[in-house]
Amino acid sequence: EAVPEEKGGAVAEPISSHTWIFKDGTSVDAEYVLRIGTDIVLETARGRHKKYPVDGFTQDDLDYITLIVPPELKLELSKKTAQRRIKHDAEGLIGIIEHTFTPKISTDDKDYDHRLKVDYWVIGSEINGSQYLLLDKGHDFFVPSECEDGKFQFSGKTRDLYKWTLKVNYNENRGERYKGFLITVTDERGVIIAHRSSPTWLFKHLHKLKKLGVGSFMDDECNQVWPTPLKEPAIL
Repeated sequence: EAVPEEKGGAVAEPISSHTWIFKDGTSVDAEYVLRIGTDIVLETARGRHKKYPVDGFTQDDLDYITLIVPPELKLELSKKTAQRRIKHDAEGLIGIIEHTFTPKISTDDKDYDHRLKVDYWVIGSEINGSQYLLLDKGHDFFVPSECEDGKFQFSGKTRDLYKWTLKVNYNENRGERYKGFLITVTDERGVIIAHRSSPTWLFKHLHKLKKLGVGSFMDDECNQVWPTPLKEPAIL
C-alpha cells in the first residue's frame, strides 16, 4: 500500500564561495551558478558571471559540483499489513495488525556516483488517546549510479500494533494505529538534501526524534511522554 505524503523538499546548505583550482594552475574564488553544455558558469564576489570550460576543472572540483547539485529524488513509504486476532469473547477483544514499512527512493539521475544515506521514522497514534509513539526507524545506504533503473528500497522489521477492548471494568477501545512518517536523505557532507514528512512537525523536531527508541511515546514536539491513562473504571 502506497502511503501519501504531505510535504517534501531539499534542505541542503546554500551554495557558498569556493576556491576553484584549474588544471593550468590558476585559481578563482567564486560561487557555482550552473552548467551550460561544456561550460560551467561561476559568479565572482563582484557579482560577475563567467564561463569556464569543463575540461579545465580538476576532478576534485567536478566532484564538488556533483555534491552541491544533488539529484532530484522521489521519496515514498509503502506498508504491508496483516491482521490477526488473539482474543475475542464476552470479556473483550485483543487484536494485532502487523506492519512492515518500506522506504522507496527513485531518481532519473543515474550518473550520481556518491553514497547517500536514507533514514526513516514511522509513528503511530493512540486510539482514544492524545499521544504518539515511534513504531519503527532504520537506515541504509545507496549510490544512485549503482541502482537498477535509479530505484532503491529496503524494509524494516515487522512491527505489531495492538487494538484492545476490556469489557470488565473498562469499556474503552484502546491501542495504536499508523499515523505518518519521515524520510531524510543525507549526502557525504552530512547535509540533508531531501526529505518527506507527514505530519510536517516530524521534520521540524528531527533533532529530538533521533534520540527516541522504537516504542517510545511522544507528543507533537517529539518530547518523550507517558501514554494516555485509562479512564476510571466503571463502578459495578
